[in-house]
Amino acid sequence: MGAAINLTARVSVGLMFLLGAVVKVQEPARLIGTLSDAGIVFPAQVAGFVGWMELLCGVALVAGLFTRVSATLLAGTMTVALVTVTGPPLVASSTSVWELLSHLFYSPEWLLLIILIAVAIHGPVKFSVDHLLAPAYAHLRGAIHPLSSTAFLRMRSSPTPDQPLQ
Repeated sequence: MGAAINLTARVSVGLMFLLGAVVKVQEPARLIGTLSDAGIVFPAQVAGFVGWMELLCGVALVAGLFTRVSATLLAGTMTVALVTVTGPPLVASSTSVWELLSHLFYSPEWLLLIILIAVAIHGPVKFSVDHLLAPAYAHLRGAIHPLSSTAFLRMRSSPTPDQPLQ
């Protein structure tokens, strides 16, 4: 994905979440009702969490701050929305797999999920706070991420408690 496309996708989706979240935070009753109807436990608490997460992650995406983390968190909310709110009525009302897929692929949640995954994979571009901070965090690039394959290999080759450290 080119830098201009990534920037456009990141800022557009960030603004969409930011603007939508403002309403969810100021007037949570509608979201609480939607979550309650979907069978989500503790809908008031979940609504507050989702509203604030979408607001903060939307701001972060617009600024390009913590781009991958923000996009991944928002992709998670879209996945939950697809499974709990959007999906069940589509499955119930569709008369064929073709009709179900047609409605699914036109749903905003699906399209946002795909865009957010692309932004999370591609990461920040030149016009982002992440890009500006990259030199300050350059020393971390050599660090091993706990979920990386290198960390896994090191764990597998680490000594057992009865073996001495070298």
